[in-house]
Amino acid sequence: MNTNSEFAKMISAMKKQDFSDWKGISENADYSIFSQEFSPLSESVGMSKLGTVGRELSYRMHNTCGTAFSMQVWFEGPGVVMIEEVFPSLRHGAVVLKESLGVPAAKYDYHMDIGKMPGGAHIYHGRGITLFWDSGETSIQKIALYTPCTLDYYREFLFYDDEWTELPE
Repeated sequence: MNTNSEFAKMISAMKKQDFSDWKGISENADYSIFSQEFSPLSESVGMSKLGTVGRELSYRMHNTCGTAFSMQVWFEGPGVVMIEEVFPSLRHGAVVLKESLGVPAAKYDYHMDIGKMPGGAHIYHGRGITLFWDSGETSIQKIALYTPCTLDYYREFLFYDDEWTELPE
């Protein structure tokens, strides 16, 4: 397995915003090298919990290609664990990406701010990608990229639902 070649393909796909042939984050994706390709917005590091088990990971916000939005890059030690990009500017559009990925292995509910999106998270765990659709499945609100894994692993250790709660008046 040529991890340098896999890493280069991953970076190229991200820069082109073309995930139609996505095979996942390479297993040895080095965060420091990733940071040279996509610069951090600041040196600040956040901590949060992912998955149903509450796996605690560090994250940093990074610049992205082609959009005014940023990427949230989750890392553990030297390795990239997951990358989330909101409102991706997909090279061939959402419909083409959906067709190229085929039927998702599972669909989970998720929240976009305070709004619930029933079945909106389309999970392709074997390809290391999850698409978070709007309620009408007309546009992708967020995309998550990770190393291919089992569906159970994704749910327990990676799935991130950033549900917001309205405070009482």
